[in-house]
Amino acid sequence: MNIIEAESLLAQNPISIPDVSFELISCIAEEYNKDTESPDVQRLVLRALQNREHLNGEAIYLNSIARQLGLFPYLVYEQLNIRDQIAFQYHSIEKLDVVFHSPQARVFREILEGNNVVLSAPTSFGKSLIIDAVLSEGKYTNVLLVVPTIALMDETRRRLAKLPIDHKVITSGLQQPSEKNVYVLTQERALEQKERLESIDLLIIDEFYKLDTDREEDGSRAELLNQVFYRYAKKGVQYYLLGPNIRAVTSDLSKRSEYTFFQEPYHTVVSVEQDVNVAPDQDEFDALEELCVRIGGPTIVYCASVPRCLRAANAIAANTIVGEEAMARISNATSWIAEHYHPEWGFITSMKAGVGVHHGRIPRSLAQLVVRYFDEELLDFLVCTSSMIEGVNTKAENIVILDKKVSRTDFDLFTFNNIRGRAGRMFKHFVGQVYMFHAAPQQELPFIDIPAFSQSDNASDSLLLQLDDDDLAEESRSKIDWIYDQHVLMPSTIKANAGIDPHDQIAFAEELRSDIPAAVAMCSWTSRPTWDQLTKLCFHMWNTFGGKRSRSGVYSHKQLARNIMALSQRPSIAEMIQEQLDYFKDDKIDAHIDDVLSFLRNWAGFNFPRLLRTMDLIQKEVLDEADAGNFLSYAAQVECWFRDPVISALDEYGLPMQIVDEIQNIVLVEGDFDATVDKIRELDVQSLNLHPFSLEIIEDFQNSFR
Repeated sequence: MNIIEAESLLAQNPISIPDVSFELISCIAEEYNKDTESPDVQRLVLRALQNREHLNGEAIYLNSIARQLGLFPYLVYEQLNIRDQIAFQYHSIEKLDVVFHSPQARVFREILEGNNVVLSAPTSFGKSLIIDAVLSEGKYTNVLLVVPTIALMDETRRRLAKLPIDHKVITSGLQQPSEKNVYVLTQERALEQKERLESIDLLIIDEFYKLDTDREEDGSRAELLNQVFYRYAKKGVQYYLLGPNIRAVTSDLSKRSEYTFFQEPYHTVVSVEQDVNVAPDQDEFDALEELCVRIGGPTIVYCASVPRCLRAANAIAANTIVGEEAMARISNATSWIAEHYHPEWGFITSMKAGVGVHHGRIPRSLAQLVVRYFDEELLDFLVCTSSMIEGVNTKAENIVILDKKVSRTDFDLFTFNNIRGRAGRMFKHFVGQVYMFHAAPQQELPFIDIPAFSQSDNASDSLLLQLDDDDLAEESRSKIDWIYDQHVLMPSTIKANAGIDPHDQIAFAEELRSDIPAAVAMCSWTSRPTWDQLTKLCFHMWNTFGGKRSRSGVYSHKQLARNIMALSQRPSIAEMIQEQLDYFKDDKIDAHIDDVLSFLRNWAGFNFPRLLRTMDLIQKEVLDEADAGNFLSYAAQVECWFRDPVISALDEYGLPMQIVDEIQNIVLVEGDFDATVDKIRELDVQSLNLHPFSLEIIEDFQNSFR
């Protein structure tokens, strides 16, 4: 038997394995002896482990090869000899009751020895499990774990909350620290809370490739992440950077900070790529529909954009069948969503057919819901954009890559690998199937540039301004001399508005200085602006600060002002959606719902408060103290949709504010997040007279704590 025959047998005819098990294991052993690091051998061993029950007495020899490959998690301790049992114990993390594979163990011990680590490894490697193990050792008192999205923030919180650790998991500035803490924050929040993060003794950055401004769609977010990394690396705080496969980090980091780089191509599942042939006269969505009819197992379908997501979901939903038990829970969910959003929303239609939809405009609590239902096998399909490739873990057996783009840009090999890596899951699916509508990119894996250290052309003026003067290269210093030479706005003010383009800040200051009486009329308020004041501020957000480039459900500065003013009346989301539909009076229901949800998340929840705080600092410098206003209170109100900030924070924990509104009279402790959470955890859920879905979500919230 040769290697091709062995793989064919394991992939297509496992029922015949008992008859040829000795020949099969002999073939694998021979290939291993030829090349101990061959990916072909690793793939064969993983396939054989999937079929271990068919191997008769030869399973013991397979165990020996798996042990040599470092695949300790797949070994059965009782079946090992004494020597292998000792190695097995060395790779065991008793406090977590898990076993590391060999590369995991190497990285884990490097971190515990106090060394900085940069880990580049595939999705199935188990990078996050190393974090869990490090925390379980109790060596670190205060850990900052930076994640790219709020959705991943809650997923991480839920995982850490169930670990046997003494740390309090903190995701919000509303929470009070304990003696030992793990701060799970986005880069924005890490900078906002930097005063209470002075005593960090371990920095962890998940998806660290987002330090590279070329790899992040929103370059300002990459700048903020650079600031976080620079701040703590400069202070000598130990760090662990983890992310998908790259070639290397640019050499500038090693000149300023010693670290060990682990580039681990080590796979714990097999990815099998298959091309999808679309006939010249066939619509690709028809081909997708046919494909999804014939493949089995939980399947993620990747699309480039939200509209294509919706078309793909509709195509798949045409032929799906949902079991009775799954339909009962799905129906509870969809009836609640219909009431609190809109009954004709395509998200609901797809979900009723067993197809979840996941993209950046879906409310966080609903995005978390479809991932959970997918992992519980209530939904067979999950159709997504790039929102699913930023660290969100699932139990997908198949990945269908319908598009070769992220938004409108062709993705490279790095992003392709990141998407492909979602197929298969350790111990759940040994083999992940990857169905491709387009050929895989052929470029090499990228180098990752960290501009805070390299000070390359990718380092913006805004970022360079945040660096200490003794760290600035001469060329970088001269690049930002203009900021110190101009006399419109103090460099300290520009620096305080981290991540906001200095040119935009100065342009706004010039506008104010050009007509001081008009500036006073626009800015001299402290509680809430008048309609005229709000409209003029939104004009500058839209034009001076480039808000119109992002749109996010808004198409003019006047519409932005109207939406913010309407939000201050605290309407329900369903009321906002209906008002939008009544205004346009067309059949583009999904598009209008997306606009409302995008406005709430991106404008109300982020852009408007951020820009208003920027403008607040600038107007306080430009205007006399007696004439300057104070926008900070209003910015905070908009950010939490004019509700108690505790309600907004609970929404990030997967508890929709519509449900919190129903129980706030019995659980809400105004302004005190920890006390409110304790009250919700103590609720007797079955005694509440609520929609069955509301009860399910509250119970899930309670179960998210250990």
